[in-house]
Amino acid sequence: MLDRTGDDDISNFRLRWWPKPPAIASYGVAVLSVTAALILGRLLDIHLVGAPVSLFLCAIMLSALFGGVRAGLLAVALSLLAFDYYFVTPLYSLVVEIKELPRFLIFALSALFVGLLGAGQRRATESVRDARDDLSRTVQELKRTNEALQTENTDRKRAEMLLAGEKRLLEMIARGEPLALILDALCRLVEELASGCLSSILLLDPNTNRLRHGSAPSLPSKYAEAIDGLVIGPSVGSCGTAAYRAEPVIVTDIATDSLWADYRELALGHGLRACWSTPIMSSERKVLGTFAIYYREPRSPTQQEYGLIARITHLASIAVERKRGEEALHQAQTDLAHVSRVTMMGELTASLAHEVNQPITAAVTNANASVRWLAGDPPNIQEARAAATRSAKDGRRAAEIISRIRQLFEKGTAEQEPVDINEVIREIIILLRSETTRYSISVRTELATGLPSLTGDRVQLQQVFMNLVLNSIDAMKDVKDKRELFITSQRWENDQVLMSVRDTGSGLPSQHKDQIFEAFFTTKLHGTGMGLSISRSIVESHGGRLWADGNSVRGATFFIALPTRAEAH
Repeated sequence: MLDRTGDDDISNFRLRWWPKPPAIASYGVAVLSVTAALILGRLLDIHLVGAPVSLFLCAIMLSALFGGVRAGLLAVALSLLAFDYYFVTPLYSLVVEIKELPRFLIFALSALFVGLLGAGQRRATESVRDARDDLSRTVQELKRTNEALQTENTDRKRAEMLLAGEKRLLEMIARGEPLALILDALCRLVEELASGCLSSILLLDPNTNRLRHGSAPSLPSKYAEAIDGLVIGPSVGSCGTAAYRAEPVIVTDIATDSLWADYRELALGHGLRACWSTPIMSSERKVLGTFAIYYREPRSPTQQEYGLIARITHLASIAVERKRGEEALHQAQTDLAHVSRVTMMGELTASLAHEVNQPITAAVTNANASVRWLAGDPPNIQEARAAATRSAKDGRRAAEIISRIRQLFEKGTAEQEPVDINEVIREIIILLRSETTRYSISVRTELATGLPSLTGDRVQLQQVFMNLVLNSIDAMKDVKDKRELFITSQRWENDQVLMSVRDTGSGLPSQHKDQIFEAFFTTKLHGTGMGLSISRSIVESHGGRLWADGNSVRGATFFIALPTRAEAH
């Protein structure tokens, strides 16, 4: 804005009241002003000595100011004629006496000067007016440009915030963070971009057709609780209807919309007046849930808000679908691990039957001995008690072996509990003793004492060690030289426990060393190629690592590193 004072105020006044008139009006003003000056001069001439020159000069000035150069010159000519005729001797004659000539010339020059001065002022005034108009147009254009730049800057900042938010959310999804945290971050991003809104995400339970709470960081908690478990239908507010129709439902005023007839008091009671809900669709076009934006006043979405809703809904679909898929995959891995255990145990049935038969046979023998000692005359109570004690001990050992086998066969959810890894190793050695004996394999252990307990699933860790030991046995059963299996445990860096299983077998396949942990890759004639892949998945799900290395002479060593703290995933 321009700040003008003084002369600018006069110019503004002239511009406002004296716009450029038509030519006829300009000349009319010149005639009228000179006529008025003449009449007034004649009236005053009775009392004044000399001609009223100032009146004619004022008339000329007024004419020039109002009509420009031509009107000013006309006023000059008329004033000279009037002055000569009425005020210069001889009176009433256009002839000028010589003695009056200086006076007449001075008046003529003065009149011409005043006329030109007025015309110049007029031109200056017109220039000011034109400049002001140009300036006004320039200011308006600058204002429009500034507003456009501000809008563009706001849009750019909003776009940058949205891109940064999308990147952050996609990183959270890629890291496999909990769905609740992802949905909460998504809602907060929307509320940051769309000022004054309250967002909500509801997830559809396909078994019950109910919408369950996903996230609503800013909605009143009692309202969020009230709509948790909402059954979808054709007239169930915005969200229930959007999920039912599988299309967006925009309600601009909850107070009057028929879709909210059964829920109007609930929403209005919490100050909610508008609700725009969009279904979250899967890649197969199935409804996964709804994304809703609430406002506390009646409102319709802008084109920009439609775009924001579309992008946020797409992100929500990625998060929900990915989560339900990382769950389906986990279930498939669990089922596959169970099948692998059953297959592995089926191959060991004969050996395990022999392993179980040993304590059962010993128990029967000791029981018979106890009967014989009791049948003596006199009965040998002490020997009978010792034989019965041995029989009970053998029975418990058989029961323990069967219990371990049943654990490996059982299918259930992973249970996180404290696990003594040395005990797991000893159990596997006992279970596979018949196999190592069958192939004349020497088993040695070097297990560190005082190791802290690990947090994990005992059965899964048993499966890992059983698979590694069986692989070592399989690699050594056809070796001509000495066959040795060496198992160790020790404390390792970063509060971890390191276990190793080393054999003197055929070693790792040199051409496929990097592929041994890939699913379905196997060097065995009848192998499935899943044992090491499943073992690595189990170890990684416990927050650890599984890797292999070839020995310097022959054979291979497999290493397992597991955290001692409760870091299992």
